[in-house]
Amino acid sequence: MSIRQTIAVLVLAIAATTAWGQMTVTQSSAAPTANVVISATYTGTPNDIPFYNINNDRRDVGQSFPAGGGFALDKITVQIHTLEGNQYDGNNVRVDIFTMDDANDYTPNTPVVASASFSFPSNMFAAYGSGNEYLTFDIPDQTLTAGQQYGFLFTHQASVAANKLVLMGRWDAAAYAEGRLIYWRPNDYQNYSADLTFWLQAGSDTPQGTLFIFK
Repeated sequence: MSIRQTIAVLVLAIAATTAWGQMTVTQSSAAPTANVVISATYTGTPNDIPFYNINNDRRDVGQSFPAGGGFALDKITVQIHTLEGNQYDGNNVRVDIFTMDDANDYTPNTPVVASASFSFPSNMFAAYGSGNEYLTFDIPDQTLTAGQQYGFLFTHQASVAANKLVLMGRWDAAAYAEGRLIYWRPNDYQNYSADLTFWLQAGSDTPQGTLFIFK
């Protein structure tokens, strides 16, 4: 391979995954309302979706969704079901954005569209005890193409010993018709009929896509 070909391959490899800039994770006691483009909440008693990395038993969670008319994804919010201890405080977590084939697909396509690491709030456990049950991942705007199916996936970057973080969701094949749970556990993606409780917000400086609200 020539030097020019090698450089071209490296450029393509770098361009395939977008490394985001400044990002934050915050907690709140209420779900977001501003610029919400897609949300999935469920009536009745919600179920739990385990999300942890304990003794090499890592469980990554995410959700697929349609881009509708296209929008700039700015924030992803999920709801905590239970949090067992303070070992998540300040711990690192990665978020990936993928394309998906359709609403029934549970295996993300490669390469990822964008990927970045965050730190959970340093007082996450104490804040949870105060009723701050919503986690919002604030990312630089990521443009999503109209008509494309996407998914986000959260991955723990370190072991959290015996504590567990569990997110709200629904183990129900009909919970959210426009997408489905993305769930990785050793050593593959699992074909579960389930969905997360989640909210997606568009960038405030961009047009919003089609509004989807499922209950």
